[in-house]
Amino acid sequence: MIDPGNMEAAAIRLAELSREIDDLERGRASLLERLNRAREVLQTAGQRTARMRASVGLLCEHMQNVSIALIELRAIEEEMNEIGMTLTENGKEVTGLLFEADSFKEALDETDDDLDRVSTILLEGKPRRSRGH
Repeated sequence: MIDPGNMEAAAIRLAELSREIDDLERGRASLLERLNRAREVLQTAGQRTARMRASVGLLCEHMQNVSIALIELRAIEEEMNEIGMTLTENGKEVTGLLFEADSFKEALDETDDDLDRVSTILLEGKPRRSRGH
Protein backbone atom coordinates (compact mmCIF):
# COMPACT_ATOMS: atom_id res chain seq x y z
CA MET A 1 0.00 0.00 0.00
CA ILE A 2 0.92 3.48 -0.58
CA ASP A 3 1.46 5.62 2.37
CA PRO A 4 -0.36 8.95 2.14
CA GLY A 5 2.56 10.68 3.91
CA ASN A 6 4.96 9.37 1.31
CA MET A 7 2.61 10.46 -1.43
CA GLU A 8 2.34 13.87 0.03
CA ALA A 9 6.14 14.09 0.44
CA ALA A 10 6.56 12.88 -3.13
CA ALA A 11 4.04 15.49 -4.34
CA ILE A 12 5.89 18.20 -2.42
CA ARG A 13 9.17 16.97 -3.81
CA LEU A 14 7.67 16.95 -7.34
CA ALA A 15 6.40 20.49 -6.85
CA GLU A 16 9.86 21.59 -5.65
CA LEU A 17 11.48 19.88 -8.63
CA SER A 18 8.96 21.53 -10.95
CA ARG A 19 9.85 24.96 -9.48
CA GLU A 20 13.56 24.20 -9.82
CA ILE A 21 12.99 23.15 -13.44
CA ASP A 22 11.05 26.37 -14.06
CA ASP A 23 13.87 28.38 -12.43
CA LEU A 24 16.44 26.54 -14.52
CA GLU A 25 14.36 27.14 -17.66
CA ARG A 26 14.11 30.87 -16.89
CA GLY A 27 17.88 30.96 -16.25
CA ARG A 28 18.51 29.11 -19.52
CA ALA A 29 16.21 31.52 -21.39
CA SER A 30 17.96 34.49 -19.73
CA LEU A 31 21.40 33.07 -20.63
CA LEU A 32 20.23 32.40 -24.18
CA GLU A 33 18.97 35.99 -24.48
CA ARG A 34 22.25 37.36 -23.09
CA LEU A 35 24.16 35.11 -25.47
CA ASN A 36 22.12 36.40 -28.43
CA ARG A 37 22.78 40.02 -27.37
CA ALA A 38 26.50 39.28 -27.02
CA ARG A 39 26.51 37.63 -30.47
CA GLU A 40 24.80 40.72 -31.97
CA VAL A 41 27.33 43.00 -30.28
CA LEU A 42 30.19 40.85 -31.58
CA GLN A 43 28.72 40.85 -35.10
CA THR A 44 28.37 44.63 -35.02
CA ALA A 45 31.93 44.97 -33.71
CA GLY A 46 33.13 42.58 -36.43
CA GLN A 47 31.41 44.66 -39.10
CA ARG A 48 32.96 47.83 -37.70
CA THR A 49 36.35 46.13 -37.60
CA ALA A 50 35.98 45.06 -41.23
CA ARG A 51 35.04 48.63 -42.25
CA MET A 52 37.97 50.02 -40.26
CA ARG A 53 40.37 47.54 -41.88
CA ALA A 54 39.08 48.54 -45.30
CA SER A 55 39.50 52.22 -44.39
CA VAL A 56 43.01 51.60 -43.07
CA GLY A 57 43.82 49.70 -46.27
CA LEU A 58 42.60 52.61 -48.38
CA LEU A 59 44.52 55.06 -46.20
CA CYS A 60 47.72 53.03 -46.58
CA GLU A 61 47.24 52.87 -50.34
CA HIS A 62 46.62 56.62 -50.44
CA MET A 63 49.72 57.31 -48.35
CA GLN A 64 51.78 55.09 -50.64
CA ASN A 65 50.47 56.99 -53.68
CA VAL A 66 51.27 60.31 -52.00
CA SER A 67 54.80 59.09 -51.21
CA ILE A 68 55.33 58.09 -54.83
CA ALA A 69 53.99 61.45 -55.99
CA LEU A 70 56.36 63.27 -53.61
CA ILE A 71 59.33 61.30 -54.94
CA GLU A 72 58.30 62.16 -58.50
CA LEU A 73 57.85 65.83 -57.57
CA ARG A 74 61.34 65.92 -56.04
CA ALA A 75 62.78 64.41 -59.21
CA ILE A 76 60.93 67.00 -61.30
CA GLU A 77 62.16 69.78 -59.02
CA GLU A 78 65.77 68.59 -59.38
CA GLU A 79 65.34 68.40 -63.13
CA MET A 80 63.89 71.93 -63.18
CA ASN A 81 66.84 73.19 -61.13
CA GLU A 82 69.25 71.56 -63.57
CA ILE A 83 67.39 73.11 -66.50
CA GLY A 84 67.46 76.49 -64.75
CA MET A 85 71.23 76.21 -64.28
CA THR A 86 71.63 75.21 -67.93
CA LEU A 87 69.49 78.15 -69.02
CA THR A 88 71.60 80.52 -66.92
CA GLU A 89 74.77 79.14 -68.45
CA ASN A 90 73.26 79.35 -71.94
CA GLY A 91 72.17 82.93 -71.25
CA LYS A 92 75.74 83.85 -70.35
CA GLU A 93 77.02 82.16 -73.51
CA VAL A 94 74.42 83.94 -75.65
CA THR A 95 75.41 87.28 -74.11
CA GLY A 96 79.05 86.57 -74.93
CA LEU A 97 78.16 85.51 -78.45
CA LEU A 98 76.08 88.66 -78.96
CA PHE A 99 79.02 90.77 -77.84
CA GLU A 100 81.31 88.89 -80.26
CA ALA A 101 78.73 89.27 -83.06
CA ASP A 102 78.60 93.04 -82.48
CA SER A 103 82.39 93.17 -82.56
CA PHE A 104 82.48 91.17 -85.80
CA LYS A 105 79.81 93.45 -87.32
CA GLU A 106 81.85 96.52 -86.44
CA ALA A 107 84.97 94.90 -87.87
CA LEU A 108 83.08 93.99 -91.04
CA ASP A 109 81.77 97.56 -91.36
CA GLU A 110 85.28 98.93 -90.95
CA THR A 111 86.63 96.39 -93.44
CA ASP A 112 83.87 97.31 -95.88
CA ASP A 113 84.80 101.02 -95.55
CA ASP A 114 88.48 100.17 -96.08
CA LEU A 115 87.59 98.10 -99.14
CA ASP A 116 85.55 100.99 -100.54
CA ARG A 117 88.52 103.34 -100.02
CA VAL A 118 90.97 100.94 -101.61
CA SER A 119 88.60 100.33 -104.53
CA THR A 120 88.19 104.06 -105.07
CA ILE A 121 91.95 104.58 -105.00
CA LEU A 122 92.48 101.77 -107.46
CA LEU A 123 89.73 102.93 -109.81
CA GLU A 124 90.21 106.69 -109.66
CA GLY A 125 93.79 106.84 -108.68
CA LYS A 126 93.19 109.22 -105.82
CA PRO A 127 92.33 108.63 -102.16
CA ARG A 128 88.81 109.22 -101.01
CA ARG A 129 88.11 111.08 -97.80
CA SER A 130 87.83 108.98 -94.72
CA ARG A 131 84.39 108.74 -93.11
CA GLY A 132 85.48 109.88 -89.71
CA HIS A 133 87.67 107.06 -88.56
